[in-house]
Amino acid sequence: MGGGNYDFRKRSRAYTAAALRAAVALYLIRLGWNILSNTNTSMEPLTAKLTGGAFIAAALLFGIYILRQLKRDLKDAELPGNSETSDISQTQEGRDEK
Repeated sequence: MGGGNYDFRKRSRAYTAAALRAAVALYLIRLGWNILSNTNTSMEPLTAKLTGGAFIAAALLFGIYILRQLKRDLKDAELPGNSETSDISQTQEGRDEK
Protein backbone atom coordinates (compact mmCIF):
# COMPACT_ATOMS: atom_id res chain seq x y z
CA MET A 1 0.00 0.00 0.00
CA GLY A 2 2.93 2.26 -0.66
CA GLY A 3 3.27 4.97 -3.23
CA GLY A 4 3.28 2.70 -6.30
CA ASN A 5 1.18 3.12 -9.40
CA TYR A 6 -2.11 1.22 -9.39
CA ASP A 7 -4.67 0.09 -11.91
CA PHE A 8 -7.46 2.54 -11.10
CA ARG A 9 -10.32 0.08 -11.67
CA LYS A 10 -8.81 -2.68 -9.55
CA ARG A 11 -7.92 -0.29 -6.76
CA SER A 12 -11.39 1.24 -6.81
CA ARG A 13 -12.97 -2.23 -6.74
CA ALA A 14 -10.76 -3.22 -3.80
CA TYR A 15 -11.76 -0.19 -1.73
CA THR A 16 -15.44 -0.60 -2.63
CA ALA A 17 -15.42 -4.26 -1.62
CA ALA A 18 -13.63 -3.43 1.64
CA ALA A 19 -16.16 -0.69 2.44
CA LEU A 20 -19.12 -3.01 1.83
CA ARG A 21 -17.53 -5.75 3.90
CA ALA A 22 -16.83 -3.25 6.69
CA ALA A 23 -20.49 -2.20 6.67
CA VAL A 24 -21.48 -5.85 7.13
CA ALA A 25 -18.96 -6.26 9.97
CA LEU A 26 -20.28 -3.16 11.72
CA TYR A 27 -23.84 -4.44 11.35
CA LEU A 28 -22.80 -7.78 12.87
CA ILE A 29 -21.27 -5.90 15.81
CA ARG A 30 -24.50 -3.93 16.23
CA LEU A 31 -26.59 -7.09 16.15
CA GLY A 32 -24.27 -8.79 18.60
CA TRP A 33 -24.40 -5.83 20.96
CA ASN A 34 -28.20 -5.71 20.83
CA ILE A 35 -28.41 -9.41 21.63
CA LEU A 36 -25.67 -9.15 24.26
CA SER A 37 -27.38 -6.32 26.08
CA ASN A 38 -30.60 -8.38 25.98
CA THR A 39 -32.75 -5.64 24.43
CA ASN A 40 -35.56 -6.58 22.06
CA THR A 41 -35.14 -10.28 22.73
CA SER A 42 -36.83 -12.87 24.93
CA MET A 43 -33.73 -15.06 25.33
CA GLU A 44 -32.29 -16.13 28.63
CA PRO A 45 -29.48 -13.79 29.77
CA LEU A 46 -26.73 -16.43 29.44
CA THR A 47 -27.89 -17.47 25.98
CA ALA A 48 -28.07 -13.82 24.94
CA LYS A 49 -24.55 -13.17 26.19
CA LEU A 50 -23.13 -16.21 24.41
CA THR A 51 -24.96 -15.48 21.16
CA GLY A 52 -24.08 -11.78 21.22
CA GLY A 53 -20.45 -12.58 21.99
CA ALA A 54 -20.37 -15.04 19.09
CA PHE A 55 -21.70 -12.36 16.73
CA ILE A 56 -19.11 -9.85 17.90
CA ALA A 57 -16.30 -12.42 17.65
CA ALA A 58 -17.41 -13.32 14.13
CA ALA A 59 -17.43 -9.63 13.18
CA LEU A 60 -13.90 -9.16 14.52
CA LEU A 61 -12.64 -12.20 12.61
CA PHE A 62 -14.40 -10.88 9.52
CA GLY A 63 -12.58 -7.57 10.06
CA ILE A 64 -9.24 -9.38 9.99
CA TYR A 65 -10.29 -11.04 6.75
CA ILE A 66 -11.29 -7.64 5.32
CA LEU A 67 -7.85 -6.16 6.01
CA ARG A 68 -6.00 -9.17 4.58
CA GLN A 69 -8.17 -9.22 1.47
CA LEU A 70 -7.75 -5.46 0.96
CA LYS A 71 -3.98 -5.81 1.19
CA ARG A 72 -4.07 -8.70 -1.30
CA ASP A 73 -6.37 -6.80 -3.69
CA LEU A 74 -4.18 -3.69 -3.60
CA LYS A 75 -1.11 -5.79 -4.29
CA ASP A 76 -2.90 -7.28 -7.31
CA ALA A 77 -3.83 -3.77 -8.46
CA GLU A 78 -0.21 -2.62 -8.63
CA LEU A 79 1.03 -2.09 -12.14
CA PRO A 80 3.93 -4.32 -13.20
CA GLY A 81 7.41 -3.07 -12.47
CA ASN A 82 6.33 -0.70 -9.72
CA SER A 83 6.24 -2.98 -6.71
CA GLU A 84 8.90 -2.82 -4.04
CA THR A 85 9.47 -6.58 -4.25
CA SER A 86 10.41 -6.38 -7.91
CA ASP A 87 12.93 -3.63 -7.08
CA ILE A 88 14.46 -5.80 -4.39
CA SER A 89 14.66 -8.86 -6.65
CA GLN A 90 16.28 -6.81 -9.42
CA THR A 91 18.86 -5.52 -6.95
CA GLN A 92 19.62 -9.04 -5.79
CA GLU A 93 19.94 -10.26 -9.39
CA GLY A 94 22.44 -7.47 -10.06
CA ARG A 95 24.54 -8.63 -7.12
CA ASP A 96 24.43 -12.24 -8.28
CA GLU A 97 25.76 -11.32 -11.74
CA LYS A 98 28.90 -9.68 -10.30
